[in-house]
Amino acid sequence: MSCSLFALKCSATPQNLLTLGPIYQQVEDYVEEQRHCQHCHMFLPLKGHHQIGLRTLFGKLTLESPRVYTCSCQPQQKRSWSPVATLFCERSTPELLCQEVRWASLLSYGLTIKLLGDLLPMDHQLSTSTVSRHVHQIAERLEGELGDEQSSFIEGCPGQ
Repeated sequence: MSCSLFALKCSATPQNLLTLGPIYQQVEDYVEEQRHCQHCHMFLPLKGHHQIGLRTLFGKLTLESPRVYTCSCQPQQKRSWSPVATLFCERSTPELLCQEVRWASLLSYGLTIKLLGDLLPMDHQLSTSTVSRHVHQIAERLEGELGDEQSSFIEGCPGQ
């Protein structure tokens, strides 16, 4: 595993690094893929680096996130962007969000935080407002995926 683009710091145990390794490799592959213009396939130079934190079921990762210049072949509003920040816009993995929302639907937000803190190697305490925000974001996303509301899903339903 190459460490050329990313530095991985994890509060989880060394055994969990076997689980986190694929995440690290997938992120590195994604960045390399994004360093080529989607239109003209020109290699895009780096502008700089910054770090982002990513919360997972196994602890918090700190990833080096390179900024990539945009290509001049297509008009862009921004001159540079971060593929890693775009990939992890919520700064939490879907698996962690799933567990947060699942438990928050069954328990109060406070009990959800306590339960997740007991079960998962979380190096920082979640807040009830964070869990509430995640629940509402996912609810809005699911509502958007439902599409237009239909009065009946069965064609030929009596009363229509």
